[in-house]
Amino acid sequence: MTWKSKLMKARLLQRYKKPLKSAFRCTGLDRLLGLNVVSLMDYYPAEGAFKGLLNRVTFPMGTNPNFLRSLFHVVQESGNADMVEVVEDTIRRHKDRIPGTRLVQDYCSQIKAGVTIEPQFEEAHKFLPCATLRRDDVRNALASTSGLA
Repeated sequence: MTWKSKLMKARLLQRYKKPLKSAFRCTGLDRLLGLNVVSLMDYYPAEGAFKGLLNRVTFPMGTNPNFLRSLFHVVQESGNADMVEVVEDTIRRHKDRIPGTRLVQDYCSQIKAGVTIEPQFEEAHKFLPCATLRRDDVRNALASTSGLA
């Protein structure tokens, strides 16, 4: 184990990790110490390459029914239909503390009956610049930056 890895595991450093990173970044010590500084978390294809987003773009909040539909679509598509039993059991045990479970019960019934729950997007979620990526744009950017298609 190197001195760097021992140092990084120290409890005191872990406790004050964020303020220390900020102080190191401001003073330039991050480069001197060889710390990994992640400045870009998201990328999008543009002009035949990938560009980094300095500030994360988020989708606006949607409605609860839309969220539930998306959630149960993912549960179904990911092969986790057995989770329906857990959801139904939780509703039965706590029905007095969980209001408005009708839609959840409907989706559970659809999954059990083998009815496909199709995804449905609200208008606000259909296109968000730099976050809604088209397959061809990604392929073109990959092809021009790495020779992959």
